Amino acid sequence: MSEAADEQARREADEQAQREADEQAQREADERAQREAADPTTRPGRLRELAASPALRRAVAANPSTPLDLLLDLMVQHAEEAAHNAALPLLLLERPSALSERPQSLGALLAIEPPGWLLGLMQSLWSEEVRPRGPFEGSLFHVRFGEWLAQRDDTPPELLGRLCASHWLKTRRLAARNPRAPAEVVELLRAVGDEVVGRSRPPVTPGQLRAAAALGSRGAELVALHPEAPDDLLADLAASRSTHVLEALARRPGLPAALAEPLARGPHHAVWHALAANPSTPVAWLVRYARDGSTYLRRTVARNPSLPAPQRRQLAVDPQAEVRLAAQG
Repeated sequence: MSEAADEQARREADEQAQREADEQAQREADERAQREAADPTTRPGRLRELAASPALRRAVAANPSTPLDLLLDLMVQHAEEAAHNAALPLLLLERPSALSERPQSLGALLAIEPPGWLLGLMQSLWSEEVRPRGPFEGSLFHVRFGEWLAQRDDTPPELLGRLCASHWLKTRRLAARNPRAPAEVVELLRAVGDEVVGRSRPPVTPGQLRAAAALGSRGAELVALHPEAPDDLLADLAASRSTHVLEALARRPGLPAALAEPLARGPHHAVWHALAANPSTPVAWLVRYARDGSTYLRRTVARNPSLPAPQRRQLAVDPQAEVRLAAQG
């Protein structure tokens, strides 16, 4: 073999050895990165860096030190790991609206069988649906999980009864179709006029109305509008913390002044708008709404046939065209 050939062979052997050394170093680096991605003591900032590698994202999603925003990003592709991350329930307790802000993450979570803690959380939130739930109430997280629970064959019948009386149309429709939904709840809602389970208004007793009001938001809304609801029950509903129930009560035909007063003094804009549209609202409040700074509120009260003529003339020259049109037509 010539000297040149020997040199070429040595060079190739050296290159092969270097490639093997590089490959071994890369394998060791990858293994270290995997261990680092799975190590709960890894700093959050470092976990963000590691998550840039597709090969490490699954491990980062399962790491309890992963920050919530990164965890929700990873949930889109690695829902199982993120959902079973031991830190997720604590992170959501600190920021319960986070899932509502991430529809893709929420969708990925709903596509898997959720862990027991999450199922328990949502069942507890829906079990007393007429009570306030802070950031959860009405959130995408709350509503979508209600729909999901309504379709399950292992949702407790008592909870399905609550879901049948949800304020949210799709939720109560799905729950009413669930074979495990309590027949007595469905019949009670039908009796007080729910259109989803079948609109019907046979004579109802005060006891039935009270039972319907206790079912949940939708039951209480229907009772608030039911012509046979007794005054003492309406007074109880006026003390509800549910904006949906108060708004329904504010829309009640023939609303007594004694109930209109506390509703008007409350903090809810949706309730004010319902009162502004109700011909039974005391005139003093209609006059006040005609002077309100809200264009929408002035436009609403301008259409109210009970608004006194002087205020109607005032709104007919309102700076806002939509208010003028409402007052004139």
